[in-house]
This record gives sequence, C-alpha cells and structure tokens, in this order.
Amino acid sequence: MEELELLHQIRHLDAVYRRKKHLTSQKLYPADRERTQGYGRILSSLSESAEGMSQKDLAEKLSIRPQSLTEALENLEKEELIVRKRSKTDKRQVLVSISEKGLEAEKHNRQIRRLVSEEIFACLSGTEKKELKRLLEKINSEADRNQKGEEP
Repeated sequence: MEELELLHQIRHLDAVYRRKKHLTSQKLYPADRERTQGYGRILSSLSESAEGMSQKDLAEKLSIRPQSLTEALENLEKEELIVRKRSKTDKRQVLVSISEKGLEAEKHNRQIRRLVSEEIFACLSGTEKKELKRLLEKINSEADRNQKGEEP
C-alpha cells in the first residue's frame, strides 16, 4: 500500500470522526454546540491541569500560534468556560484554567468522543485495536521527532 493511500485513509477517518462528532453533539447537547464548537481541545487540555497553565504553555501543548489562542480564549472567557488569574508565584504571569461551566462542557465533549470512538472502532477486535494503537503511536512518535528535528 502506498503512503499516499495510507494518508488518504487517515484523513478520511478524521473527516468521518468529525462529522459523527458534530451530529452526536447536536443530538445530545444542542445548547453546547454554539459555545464550544472548535474549542474542545482547549477545554480538554485545561481540564487536565488543576492549577491552570500559562497561555504560552497551552499554545505549545496544542501546537497552535499564541495569537490564535488569544482569540479563542477571549471567546471562551465570554462564555464563562474559562477563567484567567494571576499566578500566585509569579504575578507577571496569567494562568488560564477551566471553570465549572467549562468542566461541564468538557464532560459532554468527552462523552461524545467516547460514543463516536466506540461506534467507529466497533468493527475491530480487541487485538486489532491494540495493533492499530501500536502502529499509530509509532507513526506519531516518529512524526513528532521529525518535526522537532531530532534523530531517530
């Protein structure tokens, strides 16, 4: 199988996942859709950090430009899904953390991701899922190394 065909299959799966996630979200949580559309990764990352994180660290974790993140955070703050506060240890630094309302939205997003993932991968056996995970981890690890300019 050619590499381009593999890439095509990965992109197709991503498109199917996004479409199913959108439809499931509309069905289960229609009120959340307008507020959180496009911000799932931000909320998910912030939900993993109890004390919050700097905007710079969040941008690096998500591999997005700080300027792009600024606009997204402003929108999330307007919707009261995140809060910004000064660091207790370094008053120059502003930490971004998820609010209670944001945690509820992230809980909904997590449920949607779980349901859609279960549906998409239902055709695979447990062994096939483990093998697919192993192969994707190998590809991602190598891609991350290449992106950082490291040697294998």
